[in-house]
Amino acid sequence: GCVMSSQLFLLLLLFVVQVHAAKWPLKLVTSNNMARCLDGSYPGYYIKRGDPKRWVIHFEGGGWCFTLADCVHRSTTQLGSSNNWPKLGPLSMDGGAHGIFSPSATENPYFFNWTMIYIGYCDGGSYSGARAKPVVVNEGAAKSTTLYFRGNYIRTAIFDELLSPTVGMNKANLVVLSGTSAGGLGVYLQLDNVRQMVKSQSKAEGGVHVLGLPGAGFFLDHRTWQNKPSLTPQYQNVAAFQNVTTNSDCQAHYKGTKSTWKCFMAQYVLPFIKTEMFVLNSLTDAYQMTAILKLEQTCWNNLTTCNPQETCVLCQHFFVMLRCY
Repeated sequence: GCVMSSQLFLLLLLFVVQVHAAKWPLKLVTSNNMARCLDGSYPGYYIKRGDPKRWVIHFEGGGWCFTLADCVHRSTTQLGSSNNWPKLGPLSMDGGAHGIFSPSATENPYFFNWTMIYIGYCDGGSYSGARAKPVVVNEGAAKSTTLYFRGNYIRTAIFDELLSPTVGMNKANLVVLSGTSAGGLGVYLQLDNVRQMVKSQSKAEGGVHVLGLPGAGFFLDHRTWQNKPSLTPQYQNVAAFQNVTTNSDCQAHYKGTKSTWKCFMAQYVLPFIKTEMFVLNSLTDAYQMTAILKLEQTCWNNLTTCNPQETCVLCQHFFVMLRCY
């Protein structure tokens, strides 16, 4: 009995160690004081060591906060604060646990043994906010909340750390920037900036090749199927109050116009992107069907049930998305 109990204890201990070994440690980035989550906490990333010459970096997704009140609420969640991020994670991996982050050569034959980085999303603006001064939101006579719109600073600080000799991405020959949903949009917005950073700090023999892999981040500037304003005005709000900094060529093109907000939408940034990409995006993306076009659920679940007006709007949506590429 005593021997069996010891063996059982060792087996359980080994199981716990293996489970924790499968998790990725959290690294908070505190070297750049401007890099802050919405609530002022420090941003961070999770790392799984693999091939030091090949890296995949992922922008976590999770929507946006479209108003200051929305951002106040978001700052109390894991999408606005790193205070409650698990020390070993990430939890969901944006659906990539059996995909791009899987350690299985069968599930993930291309990336299974790469060094993997998962950047936590806590700025509410697709890694693009660049408002230097905090914003104080008054919620009543006796309460206020200070918000930080610093996604662009977060991206810069994290990549500076990844490219340091200590972390080692400066020796990589191949770097893939991926992202899902709001993180996928972040890839479109920041890919050229990331490539410039990686190449300028690279010490790799033979140079470094940077690629983009945005997933489900191509949100169109469309009205609803009933021809009412949809999400575009809300993206305009985010671009304004976060003072977003995105693709420099796009921003130079629209500088001095009333259309600078377009550099916060993938379809308008795309013509300016110089870095190679492999795009993953469904023509019938559920978020676009419901949140942008606002189709009836019966329609987007079964396109044969759509009424003529919905069908017409869908055709326009498909045509615009395909034309962009």
